Amino acid sequence: WDVRHNLNLSYTFRVNRGEEFFVPFTDFILPLDDFSANISWSFASGTPYTPQSMVGNSSLDTNSKRMDPTHQANLRIQKGFNLFGKYSIRTFMDVENLFKSKNVLVVYPRTGLPDADGENLAETGSGLTYPETVYVYNQYIKNPSYVNNFRSVTLGVSFNF
Repeated sequence: WDVRHNLNLSYTFRVNRGEEFFVPFTDFILPLDDFSANISWSFASGTPYTPQSMVGNSSLDTNSKRMDPTHQANLRIQKGFNLFGKYSIRTFMDVENLFKSKNVLVVYPRTGLPDADGENLAETGSGLTYPETVYVYNQYIKNPSYVNNFRSVTLGVSFNF
């Protein structure tokens, strides 16, 4: 079965315009109004794949193996400012993949790894494997689209009138 299970959690903290926020169990007031922060986290079970035998190219049972699960946290912070009259600006910051999680998206079917395909690199006559050959071949098979560990930060301003 090609079934994937997902779990998404989200929490939003908001202080509306003109409100004050008292820090719990203290007399301290946060000097924030028209402010919000949201953190969301998603988890997904590993995608199934069909493994191949290490000898030859024969496939094993269809979708009998799973890749590692993936997870990612995102953060969004917004702050509004009144300028004059009905004019205001809103600033925001979005951070995608906050903790820079490494998520495997594609694997080689022989090994189940994103960076090793299980190819026998030994010389046919001598059976020796040269380190240079291994290094060059590993550079050749690396595909950056197989793994995602990208973090992005977006800053923005909107003018409201």
